[in-house]
Amino acid sequence: MLPKSVVVVLVVASRLAAQQPVRPVINGGLPSVSPSGEVIAFISNRSGTNDIYATSPDGSQLMRITNSPDNESAPFWTLDERLVFSVWAGNVSTVYAASSRNPQPLAIATAASRNLMVSPDGKRLVYSSGQFPALQLVESALDGSNVRTLTKVPSAIFNAVYSPDQTLIAFARADSTRQLQVWVMNADGSGERQLTRFTVEEGSPQWPAWSPDGTRLAIQSGRYNRNAPAENTAHIWVVDVKTSAATRLNPHTTPYLDETPSWFPDGKRIAFQSDRSGRMEIWVMSADGTGAVQVTK
Repeated sequence: MLPKSVVVVLVVASRLAAQQPVRPVINGGLPSVSPSGEVIAFISNRSGTNDIYATSPDGSQLMRITNSPDNESAPFWTLDERLVFSVWAGNVSTVYAASSRNPQPLAIATAASRNLMVSPDGKRLVYSSGQFPALQLVESALDGSNVRTLTKVPSAIFNAVYSPDQTLIAFARADSTRQLQVWVMNADGSGERQLTRFTVEEGSPQWPAWSPDGTRLAIQSGRYNRNAPAENTAHIWVVDVKTSAATRLNPHTTPYLDETPSWFPDGKRIAFQSDRSGRMEIWVMSADGTGAVQVTK
């Protein structure tokens, strides 16, 4: 059974989904595996609006976490089993907290920001600030104090996420041609370096997810055409943070979308969203891309 003591932190702002088209019903999407590995939180709009659900990794148990007209987006966990996710509303991101047994939100902080992410220890925020596409990555305390700009040059930058030990931040950045790449920098903003150098044929890498040991990033990379959505395709890749060596998992020529990876705490499995069965659902596979199993139905 799902742990009744799961504590949920609701962070209200939407993650930018660059170059991705609006899709039909998402029965399961944007998965995030808990630090214990016992729960996968995810988004579903099966009720008409985005709400957060949680399931056991085999799909046998399901719990609805939120029931709100707000369109909550991508859930993520802090190390103490708190869940963070976001909804962008009124040009403001607002942090909330709630219990799984009483999902009425409790405000913690607000920030005029996009793409807000809480650090693993739950004490800091990193987010994109500015007018798209001239954005900067900014860090602050949970209450919005101690604000500092981390990046040096404004750009189309988002999907920022701290490494497990909080010494590094990975993020996606678009160049002048709108080609996305994944970058890594030190948590203080120094040492920026481009990690991926994908070609247009390989797609636009984004949505970095740190492996538990901090040595690898799982990312998604896809080709999206709003005028021909039936041809859209995306893969999960694993990239070595030191060498930039990239491995595409479960290569396919059929136009379906494998996206938004999340590692299990043992580093042996990855949860992701995929429409390979005809509708967007949560799947789990081995970290080498084998043995993919559909979780949500």
